[in-house]
Amino acid sequence: MPPSTPPPTPLAPPEEPEKASRGEHVDVLLVGRHPDCDLMLTHPSISRFHLQICSKPSSRGFFVVDLSSVHEMWVSGKRIEPMVSVEMKEGDVLKIGVSSRVYHLHWIPISCAYDLRVFWAMKMEVLQR
Repeated sequence: MPPSTPPPTPLAPPEEPEKASRGEHVDVLLVGRHPDCDLMLTHPSISRFHLQICSKPSSRGFFVVDLSSVHEMWVSGKRIEPMVSVEMKEGDVLKIGVSSRVYHLHWIPISCAYDLRVFWAMKMEVLQR
């Protein structure tokens, strides 16, 4: 069995790299086919380590970075250059590789994150689609 490739080192969002170096916490979600990814997708056009999604608490924003994938990725129809951090906005559409699946970014304020009424309302919306 070939040795496992280690996951890439998380990248800091570009707006304030000095904060990342000073220790601002940046959460990273690694997406790809590799079992070490936080979100594992199985489509053959998705690279082992295809992209990462970073949250930046100080700006309450999300950023995506294409990790030099073979089949690229697009945010709302715009191709993303490899290793360039791009801010995601509410409702943006993420297309990964040549998969026909499309991912939509939706989030709720942290003040509502633990409100069970919001959770069940979101669950009902998904079931009704």
